[in-house]
Amino acid sequence: ARAHYNLGLLLREGDKPEDAADHFRQSLAIAPDLVEARINLGLILQDPVQLAQAVDEAKKAVALKPLDPAASNNLANALCELGMVHKRQGRLPQAVETLLAAAELRPKDFILLNNLANALIESGRAPEAEHHLRRAVEQVPKLAESHFHLGNAIKAQERFEEAILSYEAAIKLRDGYTKARINLSGVLHKLGRYGEALKIYDEAVRDDPTSAEAFSGRGVMLQALGRSDEALESFQKAR
Repeated sequence: ARAHYNLGLLLREGDKPEDAADHFRQSLAIAPDLVEARINLGLILQDPVQLAQAVDEAKKAVALKPLDPAASNNLANALCELGMVHKRQGRLPQAVETLLAAAELRPKDFILLNNLANALIESGRAPEAEHHLRRAVEQVPKLAESHFHLGNAIKAQERFEEAILSYEAAIKLRDGYTKARINLSGVLHKLGRYGEALKIYDEAVRDDPTSAEAFSGRGVMLQALGRSDEALESFQKAR
C-alpha cells in the first residue's frame, strides 16, 4: 500500500494526476484506512466524499492513538483539505464548520487561519474572521497576506480608518501588492478622500498595468475630482 502511495505522490508532483489517482486507488484497495492516500485522491478528484471519508478514518486513528501526533496531523490535514474543497465548490457553511474544526487542532497555523477567515468573511461573519486573523498576525507579523485579509475583515465591519492601517501594513511588507492598494483606495474613496485614493490607484496601475480593476477605480476617482477626460482614458484601459 505504501509503495503505491509513494508512487502516487511522485506522479502527482510530476503533474500526472490521472496516473497518481490510479496508484492512490490501488493503495486504498490494499489499505482502506490509509488516510494520506484518501486525502490525496480526494484532492486530485476535488471529491468531498473521499475527503470526508479521510476525515472519518483519521478520527478513528486519533481515537485509537489520542497521543499520536501523526494521527492528529492527518486529521488536521484532512479537515483542511475538505474545508477548502467545500469553499471552492461554494458550500460556505460546511467550509467554515470544517475549517473551524481544523483550527482547533492547529491554532497556530497561519495559512489555515487565513483560509478560515476568508470563508468567515464570505459568510458574513467578519468579527469572527477578525479574531482569527489577529491570531495569524501574532503568529507571523511580517506576512503581508494576513494584514491584507485583516483589513478586509475590518472593512466589512465599516471600521474604515482601522482598515487603512492593515492595508498600509500589507503594502509595506510586500512590494507591488496591487490588491492591497486597490482595497486601500476603495476605503479612502468611502471616506471621501479622493485625492489620496487616486494616488494609491496610480501606484496600483504602475504595479500592474494589466489590472482592469485598478484602472476602473482610478477612473472613478478622476471623475469624482472633475477630471473627465483623464477618467475616460482610464476607463478605456480597464476594458
